[in-house]
Amino acid sequence: MVAWQRQVGTDLEIARHLGLSRASIYGQRMKFSVPALPRKKRSRVRERRPGATLRKYEIARLYAGRRYEDWGSVPPQLREALPPAYMIAAE
Repeated sequence: MVAWQRQVGTDLEIARHLGLSRASIYGQRMKFSVPALPRKKRSRVRERRPGATLRKYEIARLYAGRRYEDWGSVPPQLREALPPAYMIAAE
């Protein structure tokens, strides 16, 4: 079983290679207490769809003109100097 894993790969790949179900390969692996191969990390960069990000005027319309600030990134001495939390929806 370990030789199959080294040569072919995971349970699913072995099953496809032999024309069996993955469950039967899994059952044999459990029967002989062979550990599974580590899982593959599937990292996929999502392509950006056009129109996926909202524009400022769309956000303003969505929140009825209210604007929410990220206060964690603004120093305390500048908080008073910021414009009011309301803005025109057509900005």
